Amino acid sequence: MSEEPAKPSGRKRGRPRTVTNEQEVPERRRKQLRLAQQAYRKRKETTIGNLQNRVHELETGIENISQSFLSFSSLLIQEQLLSQYPHITSALQNITQQCVSLAKAGSDGSTEEPLPPNQAAEEAQITKNNTAPAPVPDKEFSETSTDAEDIIQSAATRWPGPPTPPYQGQSTLPFDLIMSSSTVQFPQITPPLSNSPALDLLSSNIMPDRQWNIAQSLVRTCCQGGYRLLVDNPNSPAVLRIFGSVPSLSARNRLISGFYDVMQDKTGVLIDPKAHVLHALQSNMAIFSSEQLQVPSKIWQIALESSTGAWLDASGVQGYLHDKRVLFENFPDSSGRFDCSVSSSLDTTAFIKSLSKEAICVGSGPVFRRQSVEKALRLATFLAFPNIMAATTQPTPFGKPMLKHWMFDPAYKNLNHGSFGAHPIPVKDAQRAFMDLADVRPDPYIRRYHAEHLDEARKAVAELLNARRDECVFVKNATTGVATVLHNLAFQPGEALIYFEPVYGAVEKGIVSLQEHSSLQSRKVSFQFPITEDELERRFREVIRQTREEGLKVRASVFDAIVSNPGVRFPFERLTAICREEGILSVIDAAHGVGNIHLDMEKLQPDFFVSNCHKWLYTPRSCAVLYVPRRNQHLIRTTMPTSWGFIPAPDSPETVASVLQDSNAPVTKTAFEELFEFVATTDDSAYICVPAALKFRAEVCGGEDAIIAYNHRVANEGADAVAATLGTEVLQEPDLKPGEQSRMRQCSMTTIRLPIAVAAAGKEAESLDHTPLVVLSEEEAPKAFSWIQTQLVDKHNTFLPVFRHGPWLWTRLSGQTYLETSDFEAVGVVLRDLCERVAKKEFKA
Repeated sequence: MSEEPAKPSGRKRGRPRTVTNEQEVPERRRKQLRLAQQAYRKRKETTIGNLQNRVHELETGIENISQSFLSFSSLLIQEQLLSQYPHITSALQNITQQCVSLAKAGSDGSTEEPLPPNQAAEEAQITKNNTAPAPVPDKEFSETSTDAEDIIQSAATRWPGPPTPPYQGQSTLPFDLIMSSSTVQFPQITPPLSNSPALDLLSSNIMPDRQWNIAQSLVRTCCQGGYRLLVDNPNSPAVLRIFGSVPSLSARNRLISGFYDVMQDKTGVLIDPKAHVLHALQSNMAIFSSEQLQVPSKIWQIALESSTGAWLDASGVQGYLHDKRVLFENFPDSSGRFDCSVSSSLDTTAFIKSLSKEAICVGSGPVFRRQSVEKALRLATFLAFPNIMAATTQPTPFGKPMLKHWMFDPAYKNLNHGSFGAHPIPVKDAQRAFMDLADVRPDPYIRRYHAEHLDEARKAVAELLNARRDECVFVKNATTGVATVLHNLAFQPGEALIYFEPVYGAVEKGIVSLQEHSSLQSRKVSFQFPITEDELERRFREVIRQTREEGLKVRASVFDAIVSNPGVRFPFERLTAICREEGILSVIDAAHGVGNIHLDMEKLQPDFFVSNCHKWLYTPRSCAVLYVPRRNQHLIRTTMPTSWGFIPAPDSPETVASVLQDSNAPVTKTAFEELFEFVATTDDSAYICVPAALKFRAEVCGGEDAIIAYNHRVANEGADAVAATLGTEVLQEPDLKPGEQSRMRQCSMTTIRLPIAVAAAGKEAESLDHTPLVVLSEEEAPKAFSWIQTQLVDKHNTFLPVFRHGPWLWTRLSGQTYLETSDFEAVGVVLRDLCERVAKKEFKA
């Protein structure tokens, strides 16, 4: 029996395993090594992750410390504690150095060196004195800089900002980035310190009181907004939208430094360059390429678009407002003057704050879209609307002092007010306010409030004319009013209309056009000025008699209140009485009536009367009042064009439910009023400016009597002066006795004969009553007076209408409250020179 092998005894705990197979040893050791390496790598990764988290926490802490210290420093500066407690200056300097060192250590690739001892001591003294440092020239951009992220380049100059925050007293950086988000609010700064009062920059010495113009105020407001945003909420998502990227700590400090120094600027030396950035950028564009300037493509595009006016810098905004005569109360113009009329009721604060939220950076300052400027202006006007309507203006003497209320180019002398009229700045403000109300809330304004303002305007003009409100409506101009009346009279076969020789050209063409489309026949009272009123009445009655002898019924007569050319008063009162006596409808074209002469509808009793308000009543163009007494309103069936107020005749075959009025609608106005209340979709803001115009005439000019008296006087004195210079005469009645006043000259326009005659075909020059300087042929005359008018505009910055009436050339003057007799004396000398040049036939050159 064989012997069995002995079994190994069991291994005791703690003893190494006995390996009998030597081949298993290397493999086991390699496995143990792999496990140890894996454990080591895991512990290493965990340690590195923990270190990274701690580094991030440290960087965040550094950032918070710097932010807190910046707010604390601002608070000390505001409260002027440095000058009151100078012993804390050294401690403040040490803390400053520590914050700067921490900021440098926490920034990526920072190569900035600490301040040398002498510079640190110098700036400690600056901090001690609480004085803003004097600006020093920026160093040129260095291509060897390693902190590319921290260098916020100026697109126009390529200069970096200073390396330290404002509490180090360093030089300011150019205004490289500006806030541009409309969502950014401007709250007061609350420093991240417990129990710290709010820092209100507007009431502190950071924003000193002085008279800044609009451009400077825009730059300061943008800097203030940027300062508050970066100090209060540097991690806000708005920062990315505003600055294009989130600036690093040192970059943010430099931005804050720049904003701070601009807000400290009391002279404008830092502010003014930032208001003219587009000019500087465009100048550099002519020399360098976008790559050389390192300008982003967006900025380059803005610079190109700025040449078309699509973008404006702060200075451009001020120029835009100046061109539109939008000047704010207590804000000087670019030259610092205050001697101009201002739009005193516009909300200046709203304009600047609204526009600053729309700013973006180009170069070293803010730029704005033109649409943003217009939007901010509308908002400022809208918010100030109640003040505009209630604003009062101090009385102003007539003559040159009155010019400040008007929008004329200072180089231009407006001697022809009668042709197109003009309106003063307060009336323009009122119109702008109404237009902005329509733009801000279109439906509520157009559907509801416009009619209310229109009723107020009709009431105001009705009181001026001594008429009822329900007898007065508005149309675009006198030509439209006359055409509307004649179109509605619906002339039947055998009916005729009589008008007078010096009728307004557009009205005469309207009569001719009406004859082409109806059975209307017309007859003209022919004559030439000068003529007596008695002779004019005789000729009118004679034409009436002759027309009736032809078997025609004289249905209506059209005549002027004041003739346009020549500019003389017409005896419309006598002619109206004759029409009433003869059973003829009187249609008075008083284009130059309202605001020029006193008018009383109750006394005059015309059948139809229309007068422009934009010529002499100071309303904007275009606005005319149409007066139709109740007895004749049934004759006016439609407007031109026919619109929503039209009511079809009950027996009309075209009458259908879709065009009839709602029988359940409340009746608050007459059919005549509703007919003209909404005539298509047009800008009727000029209509509702009548109250503002009358307010200006009463408060600034002293009322209707004062205006009319002055205008008549200056027009007649000016006419006498021009006639004396030319050696001619003023047009008036031929039978005036010594000391007797001319009725033809009792208006704000006068007409003076030029010493230039026109030889009519078949007549000799010897038949003229006066000796002319030159006699022109009928072919030469139009060229001559056209040349005179061109010379007046191009060479002398004024205009006078020159025209032929009878065998002579004449010119017309318009008196107005902003003119003086000396203005007409000066133009008389110019006219004499031009007439002498006409005699030399220079107009043929």
